[in-house]
Amino acid sequence: GWGTGLLLLVAAAAMSANGLRLLARASDAAGLPGSFRSVGRRAVPGAEGLVDLAVAVKCFGVATGYLITISDSVVGALDYLLRTEDGDSGILANALLTRRVWVLGAAVAVLPLSFHRTLDALKRASALALVFVAALVAVVLS
Repeated sequence: GWGTGLLLLVAAAAMSANGLRLLARASDAAGLPGSFRSVGRRAVPGAEGLVDLAVAVKCFGVATGYLITISDSVVGALDYLLRTEDGDSGILANALLTRRVWVLGAAVAVLPLSFHRTLDALKRASALALVFVAALVAVVLS
């Protein structure tokens, strides 16, 4: 129910915040500019490739989850907004109601964020993500 969901959400947020705090401390200890490679080199000397692999697998999983969520949400919302009473939406609306369009669009939109060399470069993207999360929370609670 609501209580369990809220408890899990708060627990996940607390663990995420702690993970980011630990990553920031590790980045400070590794020296500037901070990168996953420099943090991995300092944390596990000689196994930087393993750290890179773990980060890549984690990022792939998170990105896949986000793309599925975005495509499901946008297609569902547009289906509600664009469907007419006779069920015919038109060619453009039918194209917009396919998940592939939204997965591709979301992937293209976030692709430039994937090529930053340092963790410091993601400050603006992280702030924007927090704004979107706050907006999502407001929508869900209203």
